[in-house]
Amino acid sequence: MDDLGFADDRPIEAHDQDLLGRSTFARNLAAAIAGWKNKESLVIALTGAWGSGKSSIKNLAIQEFATNPSHEVIEYNPWEWTGQEKLSSSFFNEVSLAIKRKDKSEDGKQLAKVLRQYGRKLNASAVLMEGFAKYLSLFLGSALVTSYLSFLTENPIAQTVMIVLSGGSALAASAAALKRLARFLSDRAEGLDQSAKENELTLSEIRGEIRTLLAKREHPLLIVMDDIDRLSPDQMKALFQLVKGNMDFPNVVFLLLFQRDIVEQGLELAGFKGAEYLEKIIQAPFSVPALSTERLEAVLFERLNAILTNEPQLAGKFDTDYWTGVYRKGLSQFFHNLRDVYRYTSTLAFHCRLLRGADVAEINAVDLFALECLRTFAPASYDAMPQHKVALTGSGLLMRQDQTEKGRITDIVQSIVALAPQDYRSGVEQIIKQLFPTLDWVFKNTTYDGSTHGRWLRESRVCRVETFDRYFELALPISEVSNSLLHSLTMLLPDSERFCDILRNQNEPQQKAVLDRLESFIDEFPIDQSSAVLETLLNAGEVVHGGESSITTVSHPVQVFRLLRFFLLRNDDLTARSELLLRAFEKAKGYLVMERMLGLESSHRRKAEPTDLDDAGYEKLKLMFVADLLAKANLDPDAFLAHWNFISFAYRLNDFADGAGSQWIKQQVTTLKRFVLFAEAAVSKGTSYGGNGAATFYFVRIATLEDLLGIEACQRWMEQIQRAELTETARRAIDLVEEALGKHQRGEKSDFD
Repeated sequence: MDDLGFADDRPIEAHDQDLLGRSTFARNLAAAIAGWKNKESLVIALTGAWGSGKSSIKNLAIQEFATNPSHEVIEYNPWEWTGQEKLSSSFFNEVSLAIKRKDKSEDGKQLAKVLRQYGRKLNASAVLMEGFAKYLSLFLGSALVTSYLSFLTENPIAQTVMIVLSGGSALAASAAALKRLARFLSDRAEGLDQSAKENELTLSEIRGEIRTLLAKREHPLLIVMDDIDRLSPDQMKALFQLVKGNMDFPNVVFLLLFQRDIVEQGLELAGFKGAEYLEKIIQAPFSVPALSTERLEAVLFERLNAILTNEPQLAGKFDTDYWTGVYRKGLSQFFHNLRDVYRYTSTLAFHCRLLRGADVAEINAVDLFALECLRTFAPASYDAMPQHKVALTGSGLLMRQDQTEKGRITDIVQSIVALAPQDYRSGVEQIIKQLFPTLDWVFKNTTYDGSTHGRWLRESRVCRVETFDRYFELALPISEVSNSLLHSLTMLLPDSERFCDILRNQNEPQQKAVLDRLESFIDEFPIDQSSAVLETLLNAGEVVHGGESSITTVSHPVQVFRLLRFFLLRNDDLTARSELLLRAFEKAKGYLVMERMLGLESSHRRKAEPTDLDDAGYEKLKLMFVADLLAKANLDPDAFLAHWNFISFAYRLNDFADGAGSQWIKQQVTTLKRFVLFAEAAVSKGTSYGGNGAATFYFVRIATLEDLLGIEACQRWMEQIQRAELTETARRAIDLVEEALGKHQRGEKSDFD
């Protein structure tokens, strides 16, 4: 992709270009082919829809063969040839030339020679029979034909019969017909004569020699035929007949690539039952591996991120929450393969450049991304939208909001949707509804006040009439984890340093996938090295990405805690578990995992539920956790205050050691800098769900301020704050603290306490 994002649509050629994880499948396919050694040929089919990556997988498989010169691969393009004669002739000629070029051994030279002879004999026979059919009436009435046939017939009795027929039918043919027939037979005789000169072997003898030479080969001969679905029905028929009837040789593997439904339909038109016919020819059918949504989205989002990186104006105002709603409800329905991704992002990059503006973005990036999706995949719907600007933006001066108007606008939207291809209509409708909240009064019975409309205008949203035209005039006015990796990690569990290094080097989604999948390997964790495994898991909690859990997901440290707990539960003895965990924590100070372990134990005891540890072990672990965590906090108070899990740590210290967390905070928050750090740590994040999808908001609980530092102390520090000297993050935290304190002073109940 160049700096504008344009990309060609050629299949990939090498494993390092593989964005969709198809390399493993291609390597396995190549290994299966390389290992084939049988008395008969093998026909493999790789089928998939247009754009699914058949040719890319084929190229990756062939790349595997390129490392060993003795693996011969012949790529044959049947769609370059027409007619049975040219197809068979070109096929054997191409195979012969390829072997001659690649295999310099005596056997290789001989194989090339006999394949060429075989092709010529087959071709001569096919052409002769074709000519017989064409000139059948002349054959039955021509002395020339019967004489010619008698010449070809070695049996004396047959020759006599032909001569008699010749004498009895000479008058039946016209002079012109005889002339055409003579020319045909003369040409064919020349070909047969050449074939006879090269070798006097019969077709059966040549086949025998080919079989002998191929059987001696160490590796199979791979013949690849791509784009079979581009052939005409008759060409498809001829190709499959060629494969089925003339290449039933040992150590030959055919790899045929096509879209199955198209080929089946073509064979039906050629007079066969397509599906049944393919079943008779193909021994090993494979489909292109299904493409997971996650992999495709990873490629799409990577390219979108690259576009935003090149467009800092758009990136600076990119609303992630808004994008999430628009993508999940609408855009996600349009991307099924890499071609879709490339088509979309190539032109999107160009239009982003056109609309970037001088100093600030003149359009809303999310709106542009969504409209470009419509322009790419549903152009008729996109083109119709400018015709309905007033209805879509709700900008009519006298626009009524009654049932009649609702019906009219509903009809307009449906007419736009109906212009899209059938498979895209649902996505088109959802995008329109997401981009134009001005229609919510029609579809949701929801209206918005002036401040909301003002925000839309500030954000240059397409739903505002003032900025609508810019989007259409295009001028001023965004793991699968391998089993090998999981196996390696399982084997490395006793080696904390190496295990954590591998985990640390994974990005956040990959870490999540690894930790998710490792749960299924708990029973394979080495129980005889339990102490070492527990140390590793405690340390792993410190190297994974942090963050809080949500309703639908758990944080990475919680995932590690689950691994540690499930592993512990493999030991049925509570005392043994406690001793193992104590020994591990003495060496590996995994505070994040241990906090969750002790928190769960505390909860079980409050609810009188069964516990994972014995009482003595639990108490010892609490004391060790409190002492070590406070020591760590005193070593670098600023770093402890800035830790993303600081508030949780503080509450845990309070719970386990009679308010030790609050005491530490009051002793250490002695400067404005540390109070700001405390304020930033006190900020919580929430998510709301509305018409535009998920939205993030931030807040501070008055209980957090009161429990950990005290209301009066917070108020005293707030009086000394100089906002102009604060970073944006710090300013937001101070504003939220001020808001919480204000509500408390006014006696208002907070929604978050």
